[in-house]
Amino acid sequence: MQTNILKSSDVTSIYLIYTENYSRKKYSARIRFLDTKECYLSTEVPANFTKPKKKQDAEIVAYTEDGVYRAQVKIMETTYNGMELMYITELPSNWKYTQLRQSTRKKVKGDVKITFNDGYSITAETYDISLGGASFYMETEIPDLYKKISGIITVDLPSNSYANINSTVIKTETKFLRMHSNKNNTGDSRYVFKFLGLSDSNYMQLKNYLIRLM
Repeated sequence: MQTNILKSSDVTSIYLIYTENYSRKKYSARIRFLDTKECYLSTEVPANFTKPKKKQDAEIVAYTEDGVYRAQVKIMETTYNGMELMYITELPSNWKYTQLRQSTRKKVKGDVKITFNDGYSITAETYDISLGGASFYMETEIPDLYKKISGIITVDLPSNSYANINSTVIKTETKFLRMHSNKNNTGDSRYVFKFLGLSDSNYMQLKNYLIRLM
């Protein structure tokens, strides 16, 4: 398994996890520096923070678009500069990978619309799609309310004469999954919505569409 996963642009979020005084600590972290021996992670200062012991066992968890990478490390030192905590750990290696995506995701530009019970709607163009869901870029941020409730998604996938694929329309319940911090060239954020209760006919229709794409 690669040892430089933390340098990858596919990483969407990183967490540092350790147990102190029988309490499990989990902090969202940012990479500050990596060299051949050490990793520097910064986090916000939590309430009632207790400095971990040197050589405290810990786990670094890195989420990517496709799955989760986990590596065991030791916390060598922890410092506080008045604004944030800095954890110095061993350089993670021997990553263990867990796949989250249920199928191959392919880049497809198709019209997508998500509607909610109160009339609010989202209209965009798909960036990619899989049997599990679809992603798209948005210039404006989706309100938090619509990240918590489900809606109805309609995806109109284009025909492809080269691959002899007819247009495909997928309609099912959907719910917000995550937003990627890495943005495109125009500064838009990428949102991922998962499919809920995809019907058997829509499932086979979408599967056949993805299989035949080059």
